[in-house]
Amino acid sequence: MTGAKNAVVTGGGSGIGAAVVERLRGEGYNVATIDLNPPADDPLAEAADVTDPEQLAAAFAAIREQLGPITILVNAAGL
Repeated sequence: MTGAKNAVVTGGGSGIGAAVVERLRGEGYNVATIDLNPPADDPLAEAADVTDPEQLAAAFAAIREQLGPITILVNAAGL
């Protein structure tokens, strides 16, 4: 998927984050999510706590390995 339009949405497993994921995918982006409880059926979903730098770094490394460069980052994680 390298060279494509790639996005990452933190908190993309539910709520506003999930709506952003749907919108970006509708616009042709490859969208990976980072969430405490990511969708089990999404191959581009990574489980991570965004307040933990090591978990976040590992999630981004895994996503970049699959997609290549990330062109959009949406931070929608929150309680």
